[in-house]
Amino acid sequence: MVSDLYYEEALAFRDKFLATNAEKGVFQVARLRHLSTMLADPALAGVVVDSHCDRKHYISEKLAERQGAILPVISSEYFDHLIQRLLTEKTISIDTTASGGNTSLMTLVEED
Repeated sequence: MVSDLYYEEALAFRDKFLATNAEKGVFQVARLRHLSTMLADPALAGVVVDSHCDRKHYISEKLAERQGAILPVISSEYFDHLIQRLLTEKTISIDTTASGGNTSLMTLVEED
């Protein structure tokens, strides 16, 4: 989401992202007036927000109100290295609460 002032620059950023062979639709650019509509889109998987954006809190609240998966809000300075971060960052979460915090219990195999 960008203001009209930075819209063309954001489109150029998107084009660089798509040049990395990313699937179309993964990275979208829209004007701020479409913010509510974009945040309600069921295909939305996360949001990248400029760290100085005055709407960062609003965006986080709207995403938290959604049903379903918890979506990430990535706050970053705007620069080209962000493309690399989006393509290489991987997070793995293992919920160990079901096994009382003992991860070895999750790897036990029952024998017949």
